[in-house]
Amino acid sequence: MNTATTPTNGTVRAAVYVRISQDKTGARAGVERQEDDCRVLADRLGWTVTRVYADNDISAYSGKPRPDYKLMLDDIAAGQIDAVLAWHPDRLHRSPKELEHYIDVCEAARIPTHTEQAGNWDLSTPAGRMVARQIGAVSRYESEHKSQRVKAARVQSACGMAGCGPTGIRVVSRKTRTGNRCRVSSRCKSCRMKPPRSRRCAMPSRPVSRCGRWWST
Repeated sequence: MNTATTPTNGTVRAAVYVRISQDKTGARAGVERQEDDCRVLADRLGWTVTRVYADNDISAYSGKPRPDYKLMLDDIAAGQIDAVLAWHPDRLHRSPKELEHYIDVCEAARIPTHTEQAGNWDLSTPAGRMVARQIGAVSRYESEHKSQRVKAARVQSACGMAGCGPTGIRVVSRKTRTGNRCRVSSRCKSCRMKPPRSRRCAMPSRPVSRCGRWWST
């Protein structure tokens, strides 16, 4: 079992890592709650929190630099940290690539990782690394799935503003050369929803959206 390397005085120097993806108000309430829980965990383990690394309002999925996360890895490699505490593994990583690098750094320094929500990560054993990778894969899936939903919602919102409604389909009435009126279905180039089957005008129809995103079918 992986154990923290301790100084001669027996004190385990624990680093707390906290992160939240969005903090629109800048109040830091999310990272502060995580820190409080991690300090309680440190007390239970008998460890001393020597530094808190906080990346507030930074996504781990986006690939943007996380300054405090990088600093924590540098301090681990420099021997200034004996253990890492986090609220949940997904606070540390949303990328399998970053997780693999974290495993390498912690394994080389014999650094244990404990989380409030998921317990101990024993990265010194194949089974422990397997569990870490499984949790990492789930975290990545959740991020990708959420990103897909957010993009779809944005497209839907944009289409609604352009006039195509929640389905992206708009049916307009046009006058033919003979004076008769028929229904013409159009679809939005953003959401690319297929139009319903309907009677279509023999005449080519013009785009009906001011944003120029409409196709005529």
